[in-house]
Amino acid sequence: MHIIHDKRIVFYFSGTGNSFKIAEDMAELIDAKTMNIAPLLEKKSIMMKSDIIGFVFPVYDFKAPEVMNQFVSQLKGIESSYLFAICNYGIAPSKTLNRFQKELQKVDGTLALGLSFQMPHNGIGSANFSVKRHQQMLAHWEQAKSKIANKIIKNEKDGIEKNKPLESMKVFLFQGVFFKSIPTFARLLTKVAFHGWDALAYTANENCNGCGICEKICPVHNIHMENGKPIWGDQCANCFACLQWCPQKAITLGNNNLNILRYHHPEVTLEDLLKRNKP
Repeated sequence: MHIIHDKRIVFYFSGTGNSFKIAEDMAELIDAKTMNIAPLLEKKSIMMKSDIIGFVFPVYDFKAPEVMNQFVSQLKGIESSYLFAICNYGIAPSKTLNRFQKELQKVDGTLALGLSFQMPHNGIGSANFSVKRHQQMLAHWEQAKSKIANKIIKNEKDGIEKNKPLESMKVFLFQGVFFKSIPTFARLLTKVAFHGWDALAYTANENCNGCGICEKICPVHNIHMENGKPIWGDQCANCFACLQWCPQKAITLGNNNLNILRYHHPEVTLEDLLKRNKP
């Protein structure tokens, strides 16, 4: 059994740096250690000796990434710890935190604090969001983080925030993003209808120079290089790290034009994530 003794720790999963930045900010403010969950997934059981445990992750399909849920299932000894979760979303959080709460309850944990923040979307249709809107998202987190840290230090138990469907969807629906996205999703549905989901498989086009960054940045080691080209396995976490960090912009979803913004958090470097992906 693997044992973690740190009194305060913030676990995170991150592909393009949004969750990494939030986790690092929280850890600095509450004097905690940060830890990438990816290298810990091989541990069958993890005994926690921590007073405060945080979980930071992106929202995938209105829930926590499967790898985060898998990680939680490995935890033991968290029933008396102060637990908090901060998820970040591109479109809407929906009931992600409530679903994550159920995963924690399976290992006798309960969220004392659960919050969500909108961050720059980096998936299908993400280029429809303006640079100004991205700046507003990043600024909102910067303004809120100290107050959140104070709540955590004081062990305040506000529980999971109330669902905020109108707040998170108003930009998407009422500032043109929805209408701009219609052609993108029409292309997506057409491809899938005629060719199946394999039409959206990751692929590297002729711009690929075989640098191997995609293999190194994949947090779940689902990519290997073969004859100078990346080959994807069947354990993809759907984090888009390979696509977003490719310096040649060579990686796409089936060579389709799905209006995906090439993005990573402006304060996070490739090296920041690479050194945390190692066991």
